[in-house]
Amino acid sequence: MGLITYGRDDSPFVPILSCFYSKTAALVRFLREKDIASAGVVYPVTPFLECRMRVCLSAGHSKEQLDYALKVIAEAVDQLGLNYSKSSRGFIEY
Repeated sequence: MGLITYGRDDSPFVPILSCFYSKTAALVRFLREKDIASAGVVYPVTPFLECRMRVCLSAGHSKEQLDYALKVIAEAVDQLGLNYSKSSRGFIEY
């Protein structure tokens, strides 16, 4: 997907870097329209160009729900130009 994520592997919160307030707001709005809960974290809580969006994963989510969320996030990444990462990490198959 090309996203830059922050956080720890053992945390249910996944912060996704969106850099700008406007892109964070657009991302949260896009996900809300697709019934995915998320929270934008912007300045002054974060440094000005380190705005991010957070999603929370749960053991209560089904594989289908997680796959749907990933599909919608990938669609948002393409539409909003959030693929900042140059890393070539592949998908993890479970």
